[in-house]
Amino acid sequence: MAERMSLTQAMHNMAMRNELKVLRLGTQGLTCTQVPDNHSDGYSLSEHEMTELCEALEMHEAGDCCPLQVLDLKAINIGDPAAVKLRNTLACLTGLVEINLDCCRIGYPNTLTHQTVNIAELLRSVHLEVINLKGNCLKTLKELPQCARLRVLNLSCCSLGDNLELVCRSLVSAQCINLEELTLSDNNLSELGFAASIELKNVLTINPKLRVLDLLGCELGGQDLKEVLKGLATCSLLNELNVCGNTVDDDLEGFVKVLRNVSNLQHLHLGMCGLFSASSMKQLGDALAECAALCTLKLMCNQFGDMGVQSLAHLLSRNSSIDHLVVHSCGAGQEGILALGLALQTRAKPKSGAHVRTCGSICACVCVCFCVCVCVCVRMCVSVCVYSIYTYIYVYIYIYVCVSHIYIYIYVYICTLRVPNKTTT
Repeated sequence: MAERMSLTQAMHNMAMRNELKVLRLGTQGLTCTQVPDNHSDGYSLSEHEMTELCEALEMHEAGDCCPLQVLDLKAINIGDPAAVKLRNTLACLTGLVEINLDCCRIGYPNTLTHQTVNIAELLRSVHLEVINLKGNCLKTLKELPQCARLRVLNLSCCSLGDNLELVCRSLVSAQCINLEELTLSDNNLSELGFAASIELKNVLTINPKLRVLDLLGCELGGQDLKEVLKGLATCSLLNELNVCGNTVDDDLEGFVKVLRNVSNLQHLHLGMCGLFSASSMKQLGDALAECAALCTLKLMCNQFGDMGVQSLAHLLSRNSSIDHLVVHSCGAGQEGILALGLALQTRAKPKSGAHVRTCGSICACVCVCFCVCVCVCVRMCVSVCVYSIYTYIYVYIYIYVCVSHIYIYIYVYICTLRVPNKTTT
């Protein structure tokens, strides 16, 4: 078996063909050492391998080839001496716009405090547009790199907790004003504190270009939630908002103001948001009726019952843009389900008279112990298309049976085609 090429050889060969714009370790014949079991499930780069990598990157940067744009080090563990070498090399990569440090371990086997300082130092001299720090502990991060060009920042699962105030303050001081996507999901912010919520509000306020905000599982509520929602007042371009796992009902009035301000909102995730009353659903439905671009609405695990479902049915009859709706585990009974079915039948028809479509749905859901859910849904759709010489009639019947996470789909498709008789002379 032929010996696999070294890091330097592999990168040099690609550079000579002007191909090296994206480097993902573990591909293109690049090798790295298996990390011991007690250092996580990734790989580690030894000091020798990092020296090879850095030399190859610097050689590539000094050549006439296209500059490296993306460096993906996902699940790569980088020891302390290797991290120093990488830091110095990154400062030389003038064309680098994206770095992925998802689930990396920087500076192991030192303490978490030393690790987080190394992450900041690693990126301090780089002007990036996309930074993924998912799964890295940022407990003592005091300074981020210059962020004037930063468009996408992922801080999911970063153990922010009480340290979000420092992170947000560093984003403001680093001139981070062009963010388009911000992910803070799976950080427990239930005890955020007023000062930290103010800092997060400031980050949102100075980023009017924000299109995606992910706060999944952050457990925000009360006064902290109110301050954060105030920050969205300037984010009129927001396209996707995920607040699943946050108690939105604590400041529903403020949340409704946000919805009325974001005319481009297409995807809204409101699962497990403490929406328990019919009045909350009515207030929310009135606001969503004005979201003409909304196509995805997720409301699972909110126990608003039949009255809440009826408010939702009223929303569907007023907003025909919603084509993806999730409402499981919401306490809906037969009355609410029938109201939804009727709303689907009476939804606004397309403006063109050439295509008429009617749909009806009847769904039943039964939950038993051990969190096993059995659902049966029957849906029937009829479409009639009339053209100059052809008439198409389509009948669709869907039967869905769901037991926990096992799905069975049965489709019945009927199509009839009527063609006018030809007359010959």
